[in-house]
Amino acid sequence: AHVGVPMLGVRLPVAGAATGTPHASARSPPDRVRAHARWDARVAGRSACFSRGGAAPRNIPRRMASLGGRRNPRGVALGSVPDERGLAPPDTPTARPGDRTEGDGSSDWITLTALAAAAIFVCYADRSNISTAIIPMAKAFSWDKVAEGGVLSAFFYGYGMTQIVGGRAADRFGGKNVLLFGVVAWSLATFFTPAAAAAGAAPLLLARAALGAGEGVAFPAVHSLIARHVPFERRTTAVATVTAASYAGAAFAFGVTPRVVLAGGWEAAFYAFGAAALLWVPLWVPATFEVVVVVETETETSDDTNESEKANTATRSIGLDRSETFATRETEVSKKKQLVRRVAGFNAYKRSSRHLRGAVRAELGQLRPAELAPDVLR
Repeated sequence: AHVGVPMLGVRLPVAGAATGTPHASARSPPDRVRAHARWDARVAGRSACFSRGGAAPRNIPRRMASLGGRRNPRGVALGSVPDERGLAPPDTPTARPGDRTEGDGSSDWITLTALAAAAIFVCYADRSNISTAIIPMAKAFSWDKVAEGGVLSAFFYGYGMTQIVGGRAADRFGGKNVLLFGVVAWSLATFFTPAAAAAGAAPLLLARAALGAGEGVAFPAVHSLIARHVPFERRTTAVATVTAASYAGAAFAFGVTPRVVLAGGWEAAFYAFGAAALLWVPLWVPATFEVVVVVETETETSDDTNESEKANTATRSIGLDRSETFATRETEVSKKKQLVRRVAGFNAYKRSSRHLRGAVRAELGQLRPAELAPDVLR
């Protein structure tokens, strides 16, 4: 004789089979036990697909998707697991000007860092040359110290107003175009500073504010480019290089401007520094850079202790060639999505298996130990 266990779908042998006189409980389990078994059968139906080996079953995505956006006790959003119709598409960066679409771009981050550093070098040189040129300018226009302070401070009004605007524009239009716009804008403002000063105080203040507004977008644009095109393990190097270029540009302006003023007058300092963009723009416009895509997955530990969630970040530089990029990215991301599904499924199995074990104990508890076969007791 056997005892039926509805959750497991098996029949357990009992000792009554040897004598041919099964116990009454084997023929008709109590109603309370059967009711408990029917309730727990729903849990069994949800968890029967899981295997103890940790393999990802076919219907895990459907079971996880049915839970919606609810979070399990360990804090993993089960609703984020892809459904059975396929893996969710990866976070693909939107194509922007300057993104490489073909060819090898493994060293593009070096080119980007060098050009960005050159732009910041010119940026700080253009803003610093007036610190030396202000002395002959004050004599030419009979400025007092208050007027000199007003001319020097006008730059920072424009500089402060475009920091956030530059960051937002870089997010929307791409850092390459924003940095190009900034370089052209502050170079023109530098070049026309002598003419503005000859026109009066108001045009000069406007030119200085325009210089600051153009330079205000420089660092937001550069940081956007570094985040998009420089590999994760090289970003600190890129940022350090750009920062060093800013101080080098200021030092260059302080050292060279006096010589230029002595050689050609204070106007020559603004003409020379403003024309420096003519050397940078032809190199920047045709440049393209490979896009770096960062794929992040979060997994949780599979034991019963309350361990913290672990993040696994895989970084790979890929281009935006539509013929091969998306297939490569989908292959890489699918492996990580499968890992998420396996871990989520295993944890769901563990939680539901506790109910199964409790139900089995409840049913076997209705039988006396002497009636169970030795293999069941083991």
